[in-house]
Amino acid sequence: WDSDGDGDPDGYFLVTNAGKLEEQLNKAFDEIVARTSSSAAAATNSTRLDTNSKVYQARFNSANWTGQLLAYNINSDGSIGSLAWDAADHIPTEDDRKIFSYDPDASGTKGIVFEYLNLHDDQKLLLNQDAYGTIDSLGSTRVDHIRGDTSTEVKNGGAFRNRASLMGDIINSDPWFLGTLDNFGYSELEDSDEASTYTAFRDTKLTRTAALFFAANDGMLHAINASTGAELFTYIPNEVIGSLSTLSSTDYACDGCSITHRYFVDGAPRAGDAYFNSAWHSVLIGTLGAGGKGLFALDVSNPSSFTTADVLWEISSTQVRPGNSDQADFAANLGYTLPQASIVKLHDGDGENWAAVVANGYESANGSAVLYLIDIEDGHIIERFDTETSNNGLSTPIAVDEDGDRITDVIYAGDLLGNLWKFDVSGNSNNWEIAFSSGNGVNEIPEPLFKAVDSSSASQPITAKPQVGVHPEGGLMVYFGSGKYFEKNDQIVGATPQVQTFYGIRDQGSQVTARSDLQEQKILAEETFEVTVNNVLQTPSDPLPADSSLIDVRVTSDTTVAYSTKKGWFMELKSPDNGAEGERLVSAPLLRAGRIIFSTLIPDRDACNWGGSSWLMELDAVNGSRLDTTPFDINNDGVFDVDDYVQIYDTDGDGDVDLHDAYLPVSGIRKPDLGIIKTPGVITCANGAECKYSSGSSGDLDMVLESSDSPTGRQSWRQLR
Repeated sequence: WDSDGDGDPDGYFLVTNAGKLEEQLNKAFDEIVARTSSSAAAATNSTRLDTNSKVYQARFNSANWTGQLLAYNINSDGSIGSLAWDAADHIPTEDDRKIFSYDPDASGTKGIVFEYLNLHDDQKLLLNQDAYGTIDSLGSTRVDHIRGDTSTEVKNGGAFRNRASLMGDIINSDPWFLGTLDNFGYSELEDSDEASTYTAFRDTKLTRTAALFFAANDGMLHAINASTGAELFTYIPNEVIGSLSTLSSTDYACDGCSITHRYFVDGAPRAGDAYFNSAWHSVLIGTLGAGGKGLFALDVSNPSSFTTADVLWEISSTQVRPGNSDQADFAANLGYTLPQASIVKLHDGDGENWAAVVANGYESANGSAVLYLIDIEDGHIIERFDTETSNNGLSTPIAVDEDGDRITDVIYAGDLLGNLWKFDVSGNSNNWEIAFSSGNGVNEIPEPLFKAVDSSSASQPITAKPQVGVHPEGGLMVYFGSGKYFEKNDQIVGATPQVQTFYGIRDQGSQVTARSDLQEQKILAEETFEVTVNNVLQTPSDPLPADSSLIDVRVTSDTTVAYSTKKGWFMELKSPDNGAEGERLVSAPLLRAGRIIFSTLIPDRDACNWGGSSWLMELDAVNGSRLDTTPFDINNDGVFDVDDYVQIYDTDGDGDVDLHDAYLPVSGIRKPDLGIIKTPGVITCANGAECKYSSGSSGDLDMVLESSDSPTGRQSWRQLR
């Protein structure tokens, strides 16, 4: 509140002359607009704490639309240490940068070095016009500008936009860490060639450069050295080239500019191993996210020696490999690719066994929810599943190996209409199908495993990737929450917002048709506590001492699900004190040690704050109930004990005091100053505890210490893909 240290609040302006009121108000508003924020998830470079462990944070500045990828050292106790580097400070000069793109009309290798002379005529035509479509013949210098030549900027006598940094804003792209020890267990495959060579491939990983991948709205996917922050290479999708004149325009995203901020490459990349051309590869699937309707595949087996030959394919609603009949399908059904892809091994696919599992996304021409299985080597469609719905779109899927043979058997995904779909890809490809349907023959209609609706039977959108685990008594448990936060006005919370829900559905091979088939769990209490410098929880003091902090806590019900009659559980995301607040789930849950862990999002009604807040929830995965012991170190003393419990008076929510002196474990926490968080990054820290790292929309990076003790009772859990 007093960043310049002059003793006066930065947001306080004394106006003795009414004529200066507008000027002073503009100063206040400019300060709000210029805040640095983060909306991407934090990433870590290991799963266990060691001397080289780091946590990575992607940020953006909305004043000049620049970005940062920060790396922080992690201290021996798991706390966040010193800043190691900022990738924005390690971008090479334009002549030394390795920037690649894609020419869909090229014969043979379609990857190209992004330099003007290498571009296709159609690409040159797009770059030789300004943001308004007027030919200016500045294509060559425009390419130099995109590559980072600062002499092309207006401040240096050039024709293009001034940039405070060459790193563009990183908004929705969660960083992906590609390490040297990645092991997907493919040495256990039945295919002898694949299994026998996977161990040798893992050995080659030991000598490759560990890399971090993320997309930015400078039009590029960035690959950086995860140890030093140095840029290894970047990739500009062909689908974005037509928008680069907008990005370089002096009218783009500045004070008084006519062109507002836009998304270019905004999706979250994902990588995995795959076998093709008689060899193993590590492949990255990138998406445009809010920037467009497209995705691409890169061979990142050796990120430090990436070449044009490592550009595998790129597809979009407007382009595909020449002569490929899939173009009409993608044009009709591919929407904005906000969902993330995954790379899997399939059963018999007529020799096409390695695929990218891709949801079609949102706002496609046909408006249906479609799942694609795309050949990982060349990008053609192996199989597609159309749910035959309208005004819809499919969200991020999860591929599941039910029997441990490292081959995908079933895929789950939600959609905007609240349908949780199950796709059966077990056995021969001729039998692959949407698992449930009604009718017969030409009149057969696909049916979901479950449809999420609120208490008034209104559909609840599902946009986050589900999580799947094994139920201890048989079948699978599918975990997912409802809600969305990507369309215009999603941030606006009305007077009576829809109540969203978190679900745990047991799949035993038949549909779950109603909420009444599920056991309800409830949020019973929410309280705010002050954590003092002496690690004590107390009622917040006023004013709050500088060495204390506030934390909100939640207590939930502990009902056991009777699986003889029920098929899972649900919990409405609703405050027991304030009712519906627009709380929703838009990031993937985690399943660890029999616990389901998820973060929620509550938009803030005050536009001057950090966009909203988030609860980090941790529940028993079988029942959705609160845990028997505390999962959170609430008072920050490094110990998980009764001092981390809280006292509540109404455990069943009926308004009557029934446990006056009960101290109960906490099921969720919220840090008011952190803002919105997504799925945390996790490292196993000292004494087996878990350190969970979250990047908040306030721009801060936070660590929560959690116990990892498994719950009591019969357990048989493993997290699936």
